[in-house]
Amino acid sequence: FVLRRSAWLDPDCMLDPRLYAASQAALQEHYACQNSNVPRICTANSLSRFWSEDPYAAERTEALLIPSVLTDEEVQLVLNMGANWQDRTTDHASLNSALAGVAHDIAFSDDHVALYLHRDDFFRTAQPTMLCKLLHAIRSQPGDWPSQVTPLQVRCIELHSYAEGGGLLCAGHRDNGSVLTMSVCLSSHVGGHFVTYAEGLPVVHGMTCGDAVLFHSEKLHNVSTVERGLRRSLVVELWAQSTNVKDRFR
Repeated sequence: FVLRRSAWLDPDCMLDPRLYAASQAALQEHYACQNSNVPRICTANSLSRFWSEDPYAAERTEALLIPSVLTDEEVQLVLNMGANWQDRTTDHASLNSALAGVAHDIAFSDDHVALYLHRDDFFRTAQPTMLCKLLHAIRSQPGDWPSQVTPLQVRCIELHSYAEGGGLLCAGHRDNGSVLTMSVCLSSHVGGHFVTYAEGLPVVHGMTCGDAVLFHSEKLHNVSTVERGLRRSLVVELWAQSTNVKDRFR
């Protein structure tokens, strides 16, 4: 895989106004990390942390944009896997009509759902070669990443779907408890940009279908509002515990 750095978003540029609170939280945390006497900002998303020895370590790392992690054919295979589970839905009454018939195990909002493809070890059984390819993409990158000899296992493999108007907009969002996360773009849509933060400023990662962003899981991240189309993504998280074949928490 050939790496290319994501483009910085100038702080004077217009950012999705619905991400204002998240951007302010990132900036506040950056200021806090400059002062050892200021406690880390915590939200309800506060599971056990991998970065316990330095709660700001993840924020000091950079996310990497990796082009063409999956081919068009592999993207379609993943989407087909999701279509196999039409019986898996929630009772979320106000779900966006664009998500009607989209299989999912959890609804994060009216406009955002996810399906656990790792449940009952389904992804590994159905697509072992693709899983190896994804894991290699995660573990083989040069730079400030855990050593390949550090044992990490699959925590989750999630197929995310965002309808128009949806996004991951909450302030302080991290994949707490995981070590590495890779998000692979599976669709062509308008808006719905993947956003991380560096020195408190937002970084927008421009992806096309098949591209991925790799980052330390406890690095702050968001998805801006989807303006048009259905945003689909495959999220793979690795953690320092045994392989998980249930939900996010065993």
